[in-house]
Amino acid sequence: MGLRCFPIVCLLLAMIQGAVLSDDSMQSDLGMKRSSLLQSLISKESEDANKIQAVQDDSEENNSKRADLAKRQLQTKRSGAGIEIPSKHSVDDLVLELAKNHLISMIIQERANAGKIQQSIQTLQRDSCSPLKAVALPVTHNTRQLHQGAWMKDPLGIMGTETIFVMESYHSRNMVEEFENMEKFKAGIVRKKHTLPYRYDGTGAVVYGPFLYYNRENSPYVVKFNLQSNKLEAQIHLGGFTQRRNGYRWCGGYCAVDLAVDEQGLWALWGDSDNSRRLYAQKIDVFKNVVIQTYALSTEAMSTMGNAFVACGVIYTIDEYNPVKTRINFAYDTKTRRSWNPNLEFTNQYCYNSMVDYNPREKVLYAWDSKRQNCCDLYCVKALTLNQRSQTNSYSVESRFLIVRQEERTRQRDETTIRFFTRRKKGNKEKVFED
Repeated sequence: MGLRCFPIVCLLLAMIQGAVLSDDSMQSDLGMKRSSLLQSLISKESEDANKIQAVQDDSEENNSKRADLAKRQLQTKRSGAGIEIPSKHSVDDLVLELAKNHLISMIIQERANAGKIQQSIQTLQRDSCSPLKAVALPVTHNTRQLHQGAWMKDPLGIMGTETIFVMESYHSRNMVEEFENMEKFKAGIVRKKHTLPYRYDGTGAVVYGPFLYYNRENSPYVVKFNLQSNKLEAQIHLGGFTQRRNGYRWCGGYCAVDLAVDEQGLWALWGDSDNSRRLYAQKIDVFKNVVIQTYALSTEAMSTMGNAFVACGVIYTIDEYNPVKTRINFAYDTKTRRSWNPNLEFTNQYCYNSMVDYNPREKVLYAWDSKRQNCCDLYCVKALTLNQRSQTNSYSVESRFLIVRQEERTRQRDETTIRFFTRRKKGNKEKVFED
């Protein structure tokens, strides 16, 4: 029995050993397959990474090539136009050079403007001047919304001989409107608006060359503002002036400084804050931006005046601002230091004259009378004819006719009165009719 079962046992052992060997071989084959699969995956990922890197390298190389090509093309075009492309090392030098050139151009422009100003001032100073004989009736050019304000031109012509500047109201504002000419002014077409660095007091601002001069709100300073660059140029201190203490009758202290321009230059008129409250006149050097001369005038108190202006170095004051008919009742010659009462008739046509300024280029007065912008021709002692230097003087023939007619009637009336009294003494009772 034992011998019979031995082969079977051997066979079973052999089968078990074969199965074990088969399992080991299968596991070995499986491990080999796994390792080969991993190696293939790793190699594939490596190939993909290499491909991606190659694509990126190609893209960067292509971009670099494209940039180089575009740069060469641009350089070719600019070299054909005479333009050189600066290197990175020369950018800082280029910036410094541009800044230097800009500064030089600004200095040249400022010197050119200064030369123009000096030449224009010399031209005005060469004009013949003489005291006033009469003021013509006002001619209205436009109407604005506010009762008070100022309007003006540049008497030196640097900002244009026809350019008009307007500043409405007399306090709490900092805006200046610029109009190309009288037509645009009447149509309300603003060319440019200038925002001032400080608000202004009064209606006494003036344009003189490329600069606007005005009294800074509630201060003893005159602001010099560049209308070309819209920048603050300087602030001129008025020695002895106390802000908002004394001004014209119509506005009180808000119009305590009245700037004026004539053939001699820029003036500042203001009222003394002491008991006398008389008028002071200060001459301003527009190049050094300082007051160079002060005149104490024996006028009435500024608070009782209507307005004042300067023409040919003579300071004139107007008695009232609201009656239709008033008088120019004081004059002071800054050259001879002589004062007198010219007793000239002045018309406030609309009964609220808040601004009167002289334009030495046109020889006329600019006025702002109850919303209306007026001009008045001036007549001097030496001649009754006018220097018609702009289109605003087209009405001067009619105004001159009115003045001459009035003077002729006055002369005839005086002669008639003399004849009447002469004949009366002789016993002649002939009746005489006056105009």
